[in-house]
Order: sequence, then C-alpha cells, then structure tokens
Amino acid sequence: MVLLSDQLQISVWDGSVLAIHNGNAILPCQFFGGFLSNQIIILWQRVETKEILWSYYLGENQLNQQSLEYSGRVSLFPEELKRGNASLKLENIKLNDTGKYMCSVRIPLENSTGILSLQIADTDNGIEKRHQWILLTVLLMVAGFVSIGILISKKSISPAK
Repeated sequence: MVLLSDQLQISVWDGSVLAIHNGNAILPCQFFGGFLSNQIIILWQRVETKEILWSYYLGENQLNQQSLEYSGRVSLFPEELKRGNASLKLENIKLNDTGKYMCSVRIPLENSTGILSLQIADTDNGIEKRHQWILLTVLLMVAGFVSIGILISKKSISPAK
C-alpha cells in the first residue's frame, strides 16, 4: 500500500485466519499514517458479542474492561507498535473463539477499523481425521498399484506355453 497523505489507514487480513484448537493464532492488523505513537488508541473487539479483547491508549495497555474470556490469552506486540503493527496474539484457542474480530486504531480526529474472521479447526474431530483418511486412501492406492505391477511383471516373465 502506498501512502499519499498522513491520513490513518488500516489493513487487516482479507479473509479468514485459520487456527488449530488449543493452539495460538495471530490476528493481523497494520496501520499507516503520520502521527505520534503516544496518540494511538488500539481496540480489539469481538464483533458478535462486543467483548473487549485488548485496549491500548496513552502509551499503555488498558485492560480494566477486558473480557474475562480473553484474560491471559491475548497480547499485542508492544515493540511492533511503532512500526504500525497492532496484530493480536490469541493463545489457547477455544472452539467458541470462532467468529469475527474488529481491530480499531484511532488518533485525534481519525478512526479506522478492520474486521477479520477466525475459523477454528478441531484437531480431534477435523483435520487430524481428514489427514488419516487421506493417508489411508493414498496407502491403499499405492498398494493397489504395486499389486497390479507385480501381476503384470509375473505375466510378462512367465514362460509361454
């Protein structure tokens, strides 16, 4: 993205972020524009429930309104804020974390918001079982090709009567 002005602009992942149940995920959020870092207000919120995941303003984390559901499971990357990175790390992902998340970045007189979706794969019931079926299918196909190859080679080796 090329900036032609000092206006605040925000960029979030276009589409869904896929995460593994009980794993971690990064919800990407970048902001651009000319402003001082101590003027930035960052708010991460769950769209469906309006729960606050993370709040940052006046150069500090403000977690007094953070939802208990996300307490101890989310964090920003403070060293990255000066580079315009407001991405959120979500740890110990639960199945009910599936949904839409909003990243809002504000500076005086400007506000920009982006929304992204988080999809959760349950490894106990989803990806792992699909991978097992794929592996089994591939193994059966290989065994079938080997068997056909052996039959063909036996027919071509056997003496003619």
